[in-house]
Amino acid sequence: MQEAYFIDSLLEAFKDGLPHTVPPQQEDRLLAYTESRVFDYLLINNLINPAGDSTYVITAKGKLHLSKGGCVGGITRHLFSRWALWLSIIATICSIVALIRSW
Repeated sequence: MQEAYFIDSLLEAFKDGLPHTVPPQQEDRLLAYTESRVFDYLLINNLINPAGDSTYVITAKGKLHLSKGGCVGGITRHLFSRWALWLSIIATICSIVALIRSW
């Protein structure tokens, strides 16, 4: 979940459509490692593209990804869909038990 937040926040920095340089490396090694993986994810999934000399710009796919809630929104939708499935199974079982008991 933490990396999903980093992905969304880094992509938000490019949201205006203007070319931006890569953020400077963090001094914290763990944060720098996470940031490099997040940046690689954005490039591999074509959410940002190189726009010149160490500058990058958001793609249409990146803007669409953000408008759908980003990675955090995708994780949240997935979790809610799992809860909805289990709640519907429980409701079905309760209604079948109630139907059997009413006979």
